[in-house]
Amino acid sequence: MANEARLSKLAGEAQRLAKDCRLSFATAESCTAGKLAVLLSEAPRASEHLHGGIIAYTKPNKVAALGLSADMLRVKGAVCCMMELGIDRILFAVDWPFVMNEPAVRWMERMPLADEDKAKILSGNAKRLLRM
Repeated sequence: MANEARLSKLAGEAQRLAKDCRLSFATAESCTAGKLAVLLSEAPRASEHLHGGIIAYTKPNKVAALGLSADMLRVKGAVCCMMELGIDRILFAVDWPFVMNEPAVRWMERMPLADEDKAKILSGNAKRLLRM
């Protein structure tokens, strides 16, 4: 229950930041099965910033619903997203155990990317986005 309250609080904070920075959300989820969109939708006045979400579990659905190319889906998932969307549009986050965890950070650091790109994904893009 404490984690749910924390996540609800974080969703509210994301909504506040979206309002302050004049941003909006749209989600594309696979393994999380829409949980991120649900959390964002529970914040007060969510419709001002949440445009919607897509759950794309299967590869054919990812091609049809998200416009990803079949060739890109043959590459490891995370690298596929990075290549398709561009490094400047990727933010790193972990959802369990709801705090930064070392295995997730080590996984990101092992990605076959330039150090500059890893720095953008791990914190640089978020700082730029939130004007920090």
